[in-house]
Amino acid sequence: IDPTAKKVSRCDQDISVCNEVITFADSAHSRDIHGVPFTPDFVIIQVDNTLRSYNVSSNTLSDPLYTFTSSDPSPFVADVEDGTNHYFSDGASLLKVPRNGTSTATLLIQDPAPITGVFITTGRVVYTAGEFSTSTTFTIKSISTGGGSATTLVESTEDFLDVVDGTQGDFVYYNRFPLLGGPPVAGAIKGDGSPLSEIPNAFWSGLSVRTSLAFTGGFVDRMVLIVGCDQNFVCSTVKTVLADTNSDEVFLGKLPSDIGFASFFGIGDDILGQGEIFATGSGDILYGRASVPDSLIRVTDTADRDEEVISVGDSD
Repeated sequence: IDPTAKKVSRCDQDISVCNEVITFADSAHSRDIHGVPFTPDFVIIQVDNTLRSYNVSSNTLSDPLYTFTSSDPSPFVADVEDGTNHYFSDGASLLKVPRNGTSTATLLIQDPAPITGVFITTGRVVYTAGEFSTSTTFTIKSISTGGGSATTLVESTEDFLDVVDGTQGDFVYYNRFPLLGGPPVAGAIKGDGSPLSEIPNAFWSGLSVRTSLAFTGGFVDRMVLIVGCDQNFVCSTVKTVLADTNSDEVFLGKLPSDIGFASFFGIGDDILGQGEIFATGSGDILYGRASVPDSLIRVTDTADRDEEVISVGDSD
């Protein structure tokens, strides 16, 4: 996507030959799953305020499949796919469109509040509704991929509800962040609404992805949980659980005494963490084996320098 020339092109891997696919007036974005390495047969592209399907094998672009009605059709509200359909939001509308572009988008449900995130579990689309500027209630809901009535999974007027990009199989992982201050709460619930489990003074701080990825079955291996957190997000202990079942808890270790907060990402069993140092606010690097007890170690110890984990291969 060339914002200067205002065109979308398809290029060889070495960028030596590029052929124009379509031009645009204002903007163009890929709406496909960001940061997940897979070889798609179709790619959903937002061209100005329309959605289209790009056929990789035939190098063709469909006619518009949907025209956004909201004033700002952001490409950064998390879209999801299940291999057949692409699910997305437009204001308070939740919609789906076939990835192969054979038909236009259909409405799954119209929510009373703006939809802020879209996720997928087995047979159900999960979405978050409510934003600070317009809502006093935040909800996590789900609906069958075929449509119907929505099921409210979690609702709160006191907490901001944040679904982690690690919905996996049947499970939805989320954090509660109290609007008036207080320690976070980590929660897990199935897409159909049961069972609900919440851990006080804890939050989901990252995940590890599988080394073999596919649309079906999900791509997350283990969720990373930090516990022992106070209202300032100063925490003490790092654990992981299997994402498929929210079970098989593994104690990775204690955070270093001068680090209270850390975020993690890993591939397979190898996870890297970026910890924040109290005194300076700078970052140091941690490492652990997601399924190996007591494997958390500190890689760097440089309070005078800010170090961060680089996400290699992220399409953003």
